[in-house]
Amino acid sequence: MAFTLSVQTGSGRDIAKLEVSGDETVREVKKKLYASKKGPDPNRCRFTLLPPAGEKRGKVLDDDKTIGEYGLAQGSAVLFKDLGPQIGYSTVFFWEYFGPLVVYPLFFLFPRVLYPWHKEPVEHSLVQLAAVAYWSFHYTKRIVETFTVHRFGHATMPIFNLFKNCAYYWGFAAFVSYFVNHPMYTSPPDKQWQAALALAMVCQLSNLYCHIILSNLRAPGDKGYMIPRGFLFNYITCANYSAEIWGWALFSVATQCLPAGLFMLAGAGQMAVWAQAKHARLKKLFDGKEGRAKYPRRYGWKGPVNSALQGMILAAVGDVLAQYLTQGTTQPDEQPAAAGAASSAAFLGERYDPVRTLRLAGFGTWWGVMQWYWYNLLDHVQPSKSAVAIAKKVAANQLCLAPIGCFSVFAWMLWFAGRINELPAKLERDFLPTLVSCWAFWVPVASLNFRLVPLASQVGFMNSAGVLWNCYLSLAAADAAGDGLECACAVPHATPVAARA
Repeated sequence: MAFTLSVQTGSGRDIAKLEVSGDETVREVKKKLYASKKGPDPNRCRFTLLPPAGEKRGKVLDDDKTIGEYGLAQGSAVLFKDLGPQIGYSTVFFWEYFGPLVVYPLFFLFPRVLYPWHKEPVEHSLVQLAAVAYWSFHYTKRIVETFTVHRFGHATMPIFNLFKNCAYYWGFAAFVSYFVNHPMYTSPPDKQWQAALALAMVCQLSNLYCHIILSNLRAPGDKGYMIPRGFLFNYITCANYSAEIWGWALFSVATQCLPAGLFMLAGAGQMAVWAQAKHARLKKLFDGKEGRAKYPRRYGWKGPVNSALQGMILAAVGDVLAQYLTQGTTQPDEQPAAAGAASSAAFLGERYDPVRTLRLAGFGTWWGVMQWYWYNLLDHVQPSKSAVAIAKKVAANQLCLAPIGCFSVFAWMLWFAGRINELPAKLERDFLPTLVSCWAFWVPVASLNFRLVPLASQVGFMNSAGVLWNCYLSLAAADAAGDGLECACAVPHATPVAARA
């Protein structure tokens, strides 16, 4: 049955009255508005219902649903908004990915032009060659996925996004490439970059597989929400983002370049926001009520990201304090540094090792994420705060996680120091004493943590305790070894490390 639908601006002014029927789709109504010459191209239109009493915004109308599904009838009205000039999603994706594919290799291929002050011939290292190959593979994959894998929920986006996205991707490509391909770039140890890039490629392929899973969720033309299942989606809502972030984190480890790390953090921050919103939306849509499926227990992003940042920062702080307390800044008979000449070396001592701090911060980052999942698992298995439950959690913590942490940090630090062949001797000499010391410190700390600290704050509490433990262990090891250069390594939470390598 036909009826008259009023189309209004946000201020309530009528701009058109359209003759529609309940079985017409919202998209067809937009086309009618455009044909009446009272509205823009349908891709620029957004229709919403009038906001309910006490609310500021109404529900956005889906283009594929009918007018009747929204209960609109004679005398009803919808609010119209012009979204401005639009551009296709695939067009934006192509150009934002094509730029980095071109910009990054320029610094590798034309060092005489882009580093004009450097007169000597530039010989690129293998890691620089591998980095440009990895970068090119990633953005080639992105472009291919755009046209063969991705299915977009909307046909267009505001044209401003083209300039915003290109500025981000092209700018970071130049920023990262300038430093990675710099003539004075210092390559990390071969084993470090080879292992990191190999794992990064695994992440790239995992990201591709996740995108294929998402693409196959819906039949062609279907735009409804579905629950992704299979592979990493069985554990985390946005597994494609997880693989992407870990890939760039490993690229940063491989190149040992701060701009690469900043690029990873910027992308991770944005993806964390998107992932948390998607996680909340899927939980709301699939609530298990009125015949709807129940969204399975999966992890979002806020908790793991916060734990990673805490682990990174507190591990770095603990190592800096440990080195400072072990080495001292000046000897009693030395004079303070002259005014204006203060530096990190003057504050931390001439023997301060910033690379060790970066390596430990890297370990703290992924160990923080691991702790977050571990604590959630323990809370799921033993949600009670009774004495028996706490004892079980502490026992699981120290008998399962602590040995893994001891082994991991030994291997991590020796690997990046280029001395992984020393791991068996290191474990034979220090593993058991370190583990016993670990239990003496961490059993009471973990007991307090499980008894008094809320789940959301448990990783932060244990990381904070790890700062104190790191300082103590470094001082103790320095007394025994006679120097403090290689005595510091503490795993944030549960795993102290006597790193007298």
